[in-house]
Amino acid sequence: MGIFRKLSQVPKRIGDTLAPAETQHKIFYKITGVGHWFTFTLQPPKFWRDGVAGQSSRESSASFASELLRDTVFCCLNSSLHYWIYQSLTNCRDFNPSDLRYLPLTDSLASGVKDCASLSSRLMKRLEETADIGSGNYEVGGAVKYQKFKPKTGKPIVDEIDALLAKHYGFTAEELDFIVNYDIKYRLGAEEEESDE
Repeated sequence: MGIFRKLSQVPKRIGDTLAPAETQHKIFYKITGVGHWFTFTLQPPKFWRDGVAGQSSRESSASFASELLRDTVFCCLNSSLHYWIYQSLTNCRDFNPSDLRYLPLTDSLASGVKDCASLSSRLMKRLEETADIGSGNYEVGGAVKYQKFKPKTGKPIVDEIDALLAKHYGFTAEELDFIVNYDIKYRLGAEEEESDE
């Protein structure tokens, strides 16, 4: 397929942009239970165990050297392009460190793209606006409440992100259309049940 061929010619990966030490410019993400949508955020999702604020064991984070680079990678990770690659190459359930690092980045994307600042801000705002609070009781772990995001509500913004990325990767209109509409019947269908502990 033309998309894979074009991506294979891109020498850099997201892994090349990760900061070697923790910084204030972070992306937070779920490491399991991916389903049809990723959950990447710019702030740690709210989480309480037995009424005490904390962090879920299912969450991790990645640091970047600058805010612009973080925003650019945030857009890339939330893109339907990234979802398609993940679906093609993984077990489609867990999100391992290698999965985070894999997505090829052009030199322009690896340097940070100014348009991604507003796109990332808009997408994060949409995720916050449409989030609910989920809850669960676990034999091991006790009672938990957690911020439950609905990434599919941001699909119009994700489509804008994919259109921007298509220019950087040199995708044709047909390739972009394939990416934007990939698995769309299931991705925009009924909400998947999400749990946390």
